[in-house]
Amino acid sequence: MQINAVWANSLQKLDNMKNATKPIEAQPKTTQGYAPVTANLWGAKTSNIAFNYGSFIPDFGASRPTNNPVGFDKMEADTQSGFRLSSLEHPVICPDCGKPVMTKPIFAAIKGELDKANESTYLDVIENHSEFLYPQERKILSKLESVKAKKPDMTIRAIVSHEREKRLDKLERQQYKVMDKIGEMAEDLSYEDRSKVDGLLTVTSDVIFQRQNTYAFQRGKFIELAGQLDLHDEKAKSQLMKLAEKLPSSMNNEDAWYVKYGGLDGKKQPYSSRTIAEKLVAPTYTNTDHVHPWNLGGLDATSNFWLMHARCNIIKTDKPFVEWLNEDRENRTEYIKEYLETTQKAIDESKDPKMHPKYDLYAAKIAKTIYYETNGEVDFTEEFPLPDGYDVPRPVEKEKSKKA
Repeated sequence: MQINAVWANSLQKLDNMKNATKPIEAQPKTTQGYAPVTANLWGAKTSNIAFNYGSFIPDFGASRPTNNPVGFDKMEADTQSGFRLSSLEHPVICPDCGKPVMTKPIFAAIKGELDKANESTYLDVIENHSEFLYPQERKILSKLESVKAKKPDMTIRAIVSHEREKRLDKLERQQYKVMDKIGEMAEDLSYEDRSKVDGLLTVTSDVIFQRQNTYAFQRGKFIELAGQLDLHDEKAKSQLMKLAEKLPSSMNNEDAWYVKYGGLDGKKQPYSSRTIAEKLVAPTYTNTDHVHPWNLGGLDATSNFWLMHARCNIIKTDKPFVEWLNEDRENRTEYIKEYLETTQKAIDESKDPKMHPKYDLYAAKIAKTIYYETNGEVDFTEEFPLPDGYDVPRPVEKEKSKKA
């Protein structure tokens, strides 16, 4: 079967389904393809299909072992959830994009303000904290404020839901454009590899066509499944992943944002106006990221953890440090310096007893880790020196591990 047969009439089907509202249960189930995709990863109810080349269903519940060696220094050992710097009371600079990062106390304070607000003041709360907004969310906020100014009785939920209906077709066309490119790329693969890609595309097509209030297709799940395809052609696998990354997301696409938050949440309930307001600022909430990626041997250690926006961390994935740095080397080098300065200042001013002494040399430790990562090309060790005789563990290089 030719791969593009799955997508040949996609735009025509999209036009025909513009007014379709059948629930998932009423949608026809496919038995095409070879991939054993459990489509309810996206919300659909489709049985597994026999597949001769191995499963690529992700194990989302697997526990992760530590990379730390036996007898690792307890002052260095840390966990992402226990990394204390996320509780700093002052914002720090994101080393990825240079904007302020909301720590847990800051985010909790904003949520508290939203809890006390109402339909007419939710947007005012977010406006008061607009320094934390990404450009996309800043634009969406302006749109919501503009509509509210003209129609003050219209709820934020109603505005986003109305906008969703206008943008759904546009988003789906963008998705199919990427899928078509994946199908074209797969035409030159071996029958075995082509069958695997075809199975993924077939199920994805069904999911996209399930037009309903809860938009079932999830970009992240597709990328994860694509990453687990066991293709013999490594170059093709790399091309597949690069194309998959081009799928629109609520993190970087306004259409996807309106479609997501204008629909239903995971409990099949409409997103409330208060929740939508919170989602505008939430992407700049803090995540703990490994400087040297865990999947490449990075340690769960104070000297290998830093704070980063949740969105920036997701986009960064597990790229090697230098690869990530070189995407915007001049700016990110400056952002890293600002991160070290703002974070160490916040640590020094912290009254939290659990912050000391473990993190007192934090900036110096990260500076030394980055020195190792870049073979001395990025050197902040003079501004942030470690005491004589003190060092941090060197990164352990290993090939990127494949997910089971």
